[in-house]
Amino acid sequence: MILGSREVGLIMGDNGNKVTMAAKLLSDAWSNYTVIDKMPKYLYPNDLAEAAIIQTEMAKLINERVVGWKVGGSPGPMVGRIFESHCFFGNTELPTRLEVHRPALECEIAFRLEKSFPPSSSPYHRNEVIDGATLVFTVELVGTRFRDGKHIPDTEYERLIIVADNSAGLGLIVGPAIQDWRNLDLLGIPIELIMDDGSPMPLNPAESRFDPVETLVWLINELSTHGIGIKSGQVVTTGSATVLQPILSGGNAEVKFGDFGKLQVSLKAY
Repeated sequence: MILGSREVGLIMGDNGNKVTMAAKLLSDAWSNYTVIDKMPKYLYPNDLAEAAIIQTEMAKLINERVVGWKVGGSPGPMVGRIFESHCFFGNTELPTRLEVHRPALECEIAFRLEKSFPPSSSPYHRNEVIDGATLVFTVELVGTRFRDGKHIPDTEYERLIIVADNSAGLGLIVGPAIQDWRNLDLLGIPIELIMDDGSPMPLNPAESRFDPVETLVWLINELSTHGIGIKSGQVVTTGSATVLQPILSGGNAEVKFGDFGKLQVSLKAY
């Protein structure tokens, strides 16, 4: 869930100070590359709507251009923002400062929007979304602003904290783009992640993955109902093909996207 600014104003009410304090705690950790020992109990989000408000306010305080959106998580879907300073292109050496937020890698099919989808009173349909999207292969950087935070929740409480914390979004590496993708079996594209020159990492089981196009359509319409549009040029991730893998200082990864290309990712050593 992501809430627009009008909804945030209506829902915050007497909780405005709590939301602002929680959002500032998270945004300070994001911007200063520090970690939070633990969220104070009085700042816990009470429900999913409040967690989404905290995320929206966190984004305002970070005050960066949003260049994309992530969809994923189990239970889910959980939605987060991709900020410009943490979006990379092609083979990438990640800056050392990101290690503080415990980065992990997920290989994902994503889409770059070639047209804008502003808020609409009626839902956007699959065909019009397909016509306005280019397929891109990506590696999502998952992370946490908490010292002992989780990337994937085991409880509803953990899910709320993760949603507030940008749904564990840390950044994105954008790889090869495919213009002529509409007849491809997207879930059948072989994706291989190799960490530190080892063996290929496990894939998420097929039954746990969703049609990437349906996920894109869902996000556009979900944001639209909350008064948020998707802008041309933004990238939307649709869920991981590979099991989450941490990357440590000095570590490296190679990702192969079938016959469509590959990416090299490393985390600069201290």
